[in-house]
Amino acid sequence: MIKRNNVVKIIITIILALFFWTFTCINVELFRVYTDKEVFMLGYFITSLVCSLAICFLGVTKFRLNKAAAAVAGSLVYIAAIFGAMQISVSFAGGFQAKPHIYFVNLLFWLAFGAIGLLVSGSLRVSAITALSASYAFNASSFIVYCLRGTALMPTDIYAWGTAMNVASQYEFEMQYPMITSTVLTVALIMLAFKFPVKLKFRGRALIMRGIGSVALAASVAVITAGDYSQIDVSIYDQSLANYNFGSALSFYINSTKMGLEKSSTYNPEQLDEKLLSYTQPEAAAAPTPMPEKAAERSNDDEDGDEMPSATQSAAEAEPTAAPEAGETMKTTLNAKGEKPNIVVVMNESFCDPAAVGAFETNEDYMPFFRQLENNTIKGELLVSPFGGYTCNTEYEFLTGMSTGVLKSRSAPYIQNIFRKLPYSLPMHMRELGYKAIALHPFSADSWNRVNIYKDLSFDEFISMENLATLSEYPEYLRGYVSDKGNYGAIINYFLGKDPDERAFIFNITMQNHGGYTNKSYNSSIFLENMSGDYPQAEQYLSLLRESDTALKYFLNELKKFDEPIMVVMFGDHMPNLETGFYEELYGKPLSGISYEEALNRYKIPFIIWTNYNIEEETGLLSSPCFLSNKMMEVAQLPKSRVQLYLDELQQNVIQINPAVYTDPSGVHHMHSELPEQLGEYYDMQYALLKGERLHYDFDYSKETYPMFGNMVLSPKFFFGKEYEKIRSANP
Repeated sequence: MIKRNNVVKIIITIILALFFWTFTCINVELFRVYTDKEVFMLGYFITSLVCSLAICFLGVTKFRLNKAAAAVAGSLVYIAAIFGAMQISVSFAGGFQAKPHIYFVNLLFWLAFGAIGLLVSGSLRVSAITALSASYAFNASSFIVYCLRGTALMPTDIYAWGTAMNVASQYEFEMQYPMITSTVLTVALIMLAFKFPVKLKFRGRALIMRGIGSVALAASVAVITAGDYSQIDVSIYDQSLANYNFGSALSFYINSTKMGLEKSSTYNPEQLDEKLLSYTQPEAAAAPTPMPEKAAERSNDDEDGDEMPSATQSAAEAEPTAAPEAGETMKTTLNAKGEKPNIVVVMNESFCDPAAVGAFETNEDYMPFFRQLENNTIKGELLVSPFGGYTCNTEYEFLTGMSTGVLKSRSAPYIQNIFRKLPYSLPMHMRELGYKAIALHPFSADSWNRVNIYKDLSFDEFISMENLATLSEYPEYLRGYVSDKGNYGAIINYFLGKDPDERAFIFNITMQNHGGYTNKSYNSSIFLENMSGDYPQAEQYLSLLRESDTALKYFLNELKKFDEPIMVVMFGDHMPNLETGFYEELYGKPLSGISYEEALNRYKIPFIIWTNYNIEEETGLLSSPCFLSNKMMEVAQLPKSRVQLYLDELQQNVIQINPAVYTDPSGVHHMHSELPEQLGEYYDMQYALLKGERLHYDFDYSKETYPMFGNMVLSPKFFFGKEYEKIRSANP
């Protein structure tokens, strides 16, 4: 007679098996992948069905084995569980492409988790279940992050947990075939471990098993940590590719060892300071050289707001200000009224042109104004470090002139390295030049720890969602975020209310286009045409780009109405994570099969520099966020800091950089190892800055040495108080 509790177990098992079988069959289309051709993932599909049958079979069958057979079966099941934990990892990663010894090292990680279970419980059954559960929990979490952001789980994500929670409500996870197969496989293996436990009965069994667990754990850790992984590059483009090539466990471990900021063998602060001191301080212009008249005063703008013909002197007739050579003295030229321009830097969330990856067709242009913008405009392309997230890294690079490209793998200085006021930053330099430095981000102030970081970067003021009402009480919203138009409205209100004699440097991060792109209350207006797959996320994103384009037109037209000279620098932080199939169709191949050069296309972001007065137009410029402020200073005809003059020298060999490559002035990409000395010095300079080394990063723009700023110069004490005086006393 079958016991009642056994009947309940059998019923539950059958229901579970039927659920997995049915769920797999209903979602058969999820196993169909579209790239340049349709591919059905038959192996994953069959594995899901077989494991569903195995769950049912194990649940309803009672096995009677003698002691010897039971011991053998239990041992084999335990070994299968460890290899099964590895297979779960491979299943989530979409495969495994590495040498056998790399597979073995990954296997040791799951053996180590099994050893922890054995050490704690003294039970091989618990040990097997621990290894399987750890593998599933880690790899499922990584896969979900990949689905939402486009790159798998990284060690720095642990620090960014709060930021992720701030935006989590806007994301919607969509089931994919690796999650189905891996889940069914995990349940089947756990049931197998329950069904065939290793039963050992001898005196002191628990103590001996715990001893074996501790030895296995120590041995696994020793082998893992003793390995030389210097030739394994897991920082190329994204963690997902690294998981596929080297295994998720080993890739995560290698990245975790590279999170710290380590002093290099070449680090010498005295030499770095000598380098900075070699640059000549900009001279004060004896008499301001007049710039062309303000364009808005003499333009007959068309309805698109991008035509500003000159009635007197064209931008081409004006003598352009060339970028100075490193160390060269630069004379500052102000406009005809002796005014410096206000500067608004807009880092537009997820702003890019996906056509950089590959051509596609839509029912209408999604950024017509941006493409047509020409007059008084400089256009170019940035090579950025992140994809799909980590806005903070692009932000950090622009505001410091440093690059995460030369930091160790997957660094995020905002949450890892900045714990004190930095001795140099772009906002600090702009304040030295008489600007009020304002940060504006219409979202939570604690995202990426900005509430503290902006103090450490020496901003005068931070306007976030918590105090946005001081500029815009009822801003426009789109998908739960302040829209670009609402964001720009706050900036316009600031200019309407500020003292005309005050000069503002505004660093603005928008929110409208933030992922995810599954908001069902938003009606898309841009639709893809002539594509094999359906990509509603891509269409929602392109529709949001159209909204951004319209908002930019509104913003620039409003700024033309001001008498004050205003410059706008706008760029995106990273490409968005959209459907994998969308990007694969643009490439015409799976992401796992793209080349280095093709992968770089997902890190190309457009930028513009626009003014409401006449400047020399340029197109086709190549740069990175760390170098962009140099171009901004040149166009604004403002003096550069010593750090920026150092970057001018670096740009003689490096005009773009990210963690994968650098670009030389001819536009050719190179590996970092091809320029070890100069990039090593750049790393050392960044190390010095992040560690608070008191070097001569900037000049002393006092009233005596720089009289042209007149009463715009405020005392250092007003800006920084005692902290600034301490810095200044250490850097005369």
